[in-house]
Amino acid sequence: MATLYDLRLEAHLSVNEFSSSTRVDRNTIAKAEKGLPIRDVKAATLVDFLSKRLQRPLTIRDVDGLNILTPKEVSKVKEAIAVDKSAHNVHN
Repeated sequence: MATLYDLRLEAHLSVNEFSSSTRVDRNTIAKAEKGLPIRDVKAATLVDFLSKRLQRPLTIRDVDGLNILTPKEVSKVKEAIAVDKSAHNVHN
């Protein structure tokens, strides 16, 4: 299997071109290419675009090293951030 980075290069796209074509922030693309977690919707958008660009079927399962946050995991992260902010505000 290929990584998102490999597929982007195969599609002859810079990060900026990939970002503007998919409307996914370039920082999100950079995170995904490094194996850091990104939202499931963003991952699907990127892979769908590459599938069309490369004219072959691709799913998120076909991409090596893609670390996907589910909506439930996103909620947990948001809750943790909110708790951290409240604790920080209490101490200030």
